[in-house]
This record gives sequence, structure tokens and C-alpha cells, in this order.
Amino acid sequence: MQLFEEEVVDRYQQKSVTEMNLSTTMKDWFRVNQVSQVVTLLSQVLQNHAIFESKTVKGTLKVLATLIDWNEISLFDDCRAYIGGFLRASELRAGAFQFMAAFVGKGMSELDKLVIIKESGYLEEVRDARYVLLANYEDNFGSHEYDEEKNYMTAVSNSVCHMGKWTLSAYQPPGSPEDPFKTPESRQYFD
Repeated sequence: MQLFEEEVVDRYQQKSVTEMNLSTTMKDWFRVNQVSQVVTLLSQVLQNHAIFESKTVKGTLKVLATLIDWNEISLFDDCRAYIGGFLRASELRAGAFQFMAAFVGKGMSELDKLVIIKESGYLEEVRDARYVLLANYEDNFGSHEYDEEKNYMTAVSNSVCHMGKWTLSAYQPPGSPEDPFKTPESRQYFD
């Protein structure tokens, strides 16, 4: 899946018009014919994460975060059930924050996004994140602990950046006609 991402999906890779058209065709075929089966399989990895190596679960979270960007959000409903717990697991928290960053950056209704954010416990985990300066790991540069902490801090930062961008793009003065949070259901998340 990571190779598929790099070769077909990655929008930041320089490609010719012909390569872009081919990538779009392949991605559309995959979306229609295979992605739901892949997401179901990946969801089963999350559900049974205890029997897999953490490397496998981390890779699963990374692939899911990539798939969120260009697929129907409801495909990931089963996966979301496990993310709250992974946000608190030291070995999996970086991947869980990548997953949440993909959700926060995904185009969807504000109310749906708010529900997903609230249900996952994401805001509490961001609030409670304990950043340990990488300087504390200087003696362990290149160690597993150093790499894990670096990945965690990067994932938290990226997810917070997505949250900030979304919040700024969605904000309108209260009562304005374009206010996406004008419904009582939406406003309750800000009280």
C-alpha cells in the first residue's frame, strides 16, 4: 500500500500530464473496486492489534491515514473505534495522531468532523500531550526511543496544524450567514 501511495496517489511527486492521468485512473479504479476490502482487512488488524507486532499496526495506521484523504469517510467507521486507545499507547500514538490528522484535514461537514474529534478523545490527548524535548534524547540519538518520540512529536504537531487550519477556515463571526457552526448541535462543542 505504501508503494501504491508513492507511485499513484502522492500529489507532491512531480509527474507529467500523462502520468497524472494514469494515476487518477488507477486511483479511481482502486477506489471503486478494492478499497473497501482493503479497509476491512486493515480494520481487522486494528481490532486484533494485540496479536500483531507493533510495526504492523503502525504501518496499518499509516496506510489508513493515507486512504482517508481520497476515500469516502464512512469506510473508516470501524477503524475509528480503536483510535482513542491507540492515542494513549506509547508505541502506537504517533500513528493514531497521523490517522486523526487525516480526519481533521478531510473535507466533510463540520458537525461530522466535530463528532469524530470528540468521540476519539483527540482533544484531551493533545491537551495532555507531554512533549519531551529531543535534547533529552541526544545521548540516545538514533535509538528506538528517540525515533518514537520524534515520530510522536511530529504527528501531534501535524494534527494540531490541521486542526488550526480547519478551525481558521471554518470560523465566521457568530450569526453570519456563512457560519458553519450556527446550529445548536455544532455550537455545543465550543461551550
